[in-house]
Amino acid sequence: MSGPIRTRTACDRCHSQKLRCPKQPGSVICTRCLKAGASCVYSPPGTYVSFGNGISADMTGAIMMVDGVSGGNGPSAEAFDWGAYDAMDFTLLPQPSSTTSQSCQDGSISTNPTTVQDGSATSASSNSAPHEDNARPVCTKQLTDLLLDTDKLWERIPLRSTMHIPRSDPHELYLKALTEKATTKYILENLFTVAQQLIDLYPQAISLICSRDADAAAACDVPDCTHELVLPPALRELEEQLPSQGRLARPDAALASLLVSCHVRLQDVLDRVFLLVTSCTRVTLASPDRREPDFDLSEMRVGSFVPQRTAAVLMHMTLLKHLMLTLSDKLALFGEAVSSRKKPSTVEGDLEARVLAMQHESLAGRHARQVQHISTIEEFLVNFDPNKL
Repeated sequence: MSGPIRTRTACDRCHSQKLRCPKQPGSVICTRCLKAGASCVYSPPGTYVSFGNGISADMTGAIMMVDGVSGGNGPSAEAFDWGAYDAMDFTLLPQPSSTTSQSCQDGSISTNPTTVQDGSATSASSNSAPHEDNARPVCTKQLTDLLLDTDKLWERIPLRSTMHIPRSDPHELYLKALTEKATTKYILENLFTVAQQLIDLYPQAISLICSRDADAAAACDVPDCTHELVLPPALRELEEQLPSQGRLARPDAALASLLVSCHVRLQDVLDRVFLLVTSCTRVTLASPDRREPDFDLSEMRVGSFVPQRTAAVLMHMTLLKHLMLTLSDKLALFGEAVSSRKKPSTVEGDLEARVLAMQHESLAGRHARQVQHISTIEEFLVNFDPNKL
């Protein structure tokens, strides 16, 4: 049975406004509550929380002592000489841990392994990392969100068809059209973000893809278990065609396809970035004075050194190449996981395995070409001189 609903207190005014708690270590009351003549205790909404290690009683006593001193009014509390009260050693009062203090300042309570809520004990294991059963939906959501963000970025970059402008038009129109269609700062910053997120998600996704139904072959130790009952012929034949005990677990094709989709969309983004590079070069070539488009680039800084614009562009490409090479390593792990699996015993499983292998082959080939494209752009930027074009 859940405990009584806690009444809100004066401290909640500070926490509801996300104010920093002014209570100092060794003190039983903060300056705000002292001036207000109120009990200094934060009480988040919900049921009463008790502690199994005896802290509740100690804290209750401390709160009662504060109430007795303050008397429920401000003047008496302010007039009390805390420094002269030598009979009480405030350092002996229970102090919340750093984790708990930070959680309270954020407006929440950290869950203690011995905390009893809603009348039931919560074990320490429930407060640890998410269970493996929850890892799959979490990873699926992260990949889905990443795919959506990458798709939005892909739609933001202009298409080749939007770059068609007659040469007879004033060059300023060409520059304006290109700079309005592409915000380079937004594109590069978001490109780096989604690429790093994909790198971070790859290892866990690969592990989950290859560990589907890992407990399917677990032996049953229940005597006279119902799973031993003989089914009618039609259902028995159906069950034999389903993944069951003694069969090799099939990979999670849905999660694998989602991972591949994220990588493919990132490659689509890169292709449009390469198109943007060639379009900018054409703008410079079409300019009578070899004028380059003036894009808003993210500032690159190495310590206190801020490179010039041309060097900053090259540094952006170097960073992009580093991310792509790191992603190459993750893609290689995906290939090893796919190729190291034993050949499935069913037609559907064999087909899924071949589809995964072909998806990896397609990704790896296109990824390698894009890394080479980045190297080509790097070499071009190193030797770039608008007057020699």
